[in-house]
Amino acid sequence: MASLKDVALLSGVSASTVSRVLNSPEIVEPNTIKKVQQAMKKLNYRPNLMASGLRSKSSRQIALIVPDAVHYTSASVIQHTSSLLQELGYTLILGNHHNHFETETELLSGYFRRNIDGIILYLIYDEGQAVQSLLEQEDRQVPVVVVGRRIHTAALSNVSVDNYKAGFLAGDYLGSLGHRRIATITGPRITQWARDRLDGFQEGLSLHRASLIWSYSQDELPDFDTGILAANEFFAASLWKERPTAVWAQNDIMAAGFLKQCTVRGFRVPEDISILGMDNIELATMVTPALSTIHQPFREIAQAAINIIMENRDVQPLEHPQYVSVEPSLVVRESTGIPGM
Repeated sequence: MASLKDVALLSGVSASTVSRVLNSPEIVEPNTIKKVQQAMKKLNYRPNLMASGLRSKSSRQIALIVPDAVHYTSASVIQHTSSLLQELGYTLILGNHHNHFETETELLSGYFRRNIDGIILYLIYDEGQAVQSLLEQEDRQVPVVVVGRRIHTAALSNVSVDNYKAGFLAGDYLGSLGHRRIATITGPRITQWARDRLDGFQEGLSLHRASLIWSYSQDELPDFDTGILAANEFFAASLWKERPTAVWAQNDIMAAGFLKQCTVRGFRVPEDISILGMDNIELATMVTPALSTIHQPFREIAQAAINIIMENRDVQPLEHPQYVSVEPSLVVRESTGIPGM
């Protein structure tokens, strides 16, 4: 079956021009329309009317697909995306796949059949069924932006925080305070973002000749219970000659779980151990002591994703993919200090 890209190749124009011929012919030169129509006839091309028939009319709706809507990081993405879209007069359609990857793919497929202006896919785990489904949709007329982590394909637009730099900032900061024995709680090691954060963290520590002497991770979505489990193993370890004096958790939720167990066991924060988080979600200011953290600019990520969609509503999405990397920053609060303060 001929695709939109086949029509573009035969007619000698771009895929976006073919899309405009189908959806907004009034803005296309008559000679170009004729060439495209001849190519479509020769290839027996049949446009996807469900996807393209109404593209010239904006529905003013954008879909956001998340793995777990009640997870703090997902909630931050939802909050900022919804707020920014409301300012533009757009409606957010939320899809929650509850970490079921088949459901994630089904949501994508369903949104492709609707007259919406774009899809934002918040991706936690490395590319799998959903990304493969996107790559196979050659004729999709809906712009898609993947956020949450860097994906390794040039065919999809992508917005993510610089995870390596986030880790570097964490390591450099704890090392600069004088900590030399460091622990970390990572996200799932099967994910590239967790590995990037860890690599950056070790690089930051190396500037101060600090050592990462203990690490904890699990394959599940990192949450409060992960921090508690990590703390239980940390304090149960019998191998310590000297315990680490600081720990970096790769998100604030795990840091809060670790902090709770420190309090339960009678350890003072930051006097006995410093705790640093990541994300700078609202929870970071709700615990005692308030968490120092690496700020992930969720609003900036959401804004960049929306900008890409707005710029590509009338352009075939695979033609001009964009990658935007946003900068993390350090936020110092009460949970970190010099060793043995």
